[in-house]
Amino acid sequence: INRTSSRLDLALFRRNLESLGAFATVGHTVIVIETPIYPESQRRMNAEMPNYVQASRAVWKDSCRALQLHCIDAPIIADTPTDPWYDATHAPEKPWARFVAETISNVQTGTQN
Repeated sequence: INRTSSRLDLALFRRNLESLGAFATVGHTVIVIETPIYPESQRRMNAEMPNYVQASRAVWKDSCRALQLHCIDAPIIADTPTDPWYDATHAPEKPWARFVAETISNVQTGTQN
C-alpha cells in the first residue's frame, strides 16, 4: 500500500500473487481468501465499488485464473449477538474459521474452484 494513499499498489499486488502462483506451478494447492469486512460496509462497497477497487478486483481475478490459484471472494459474515463483530475489520472467530475450513474442504474435494 502506498503510504500516502489507502489504494492498493496494483503492480506489487500482482507480484505478490505471482509469488503465490510459483507454489501452484510445482504442484501445491494455493487458496487465497479475501478478508471480510463488516457486513454493512461490504454490502455498500459491493454496491458502490470505486474505480480503484474495481481495478484491484480485476487484477485479483485475472491473476488467480492465470496463476491457477484458488481465490475466494470475501464472505459476508453476519453480525449476531452470539458472534459479534468487535470492529470493522476483524470477523467473528467462529463463523470465519468455519468458512475457511469449509473452503479448504471444498477445494480439496473439487467442489469449489
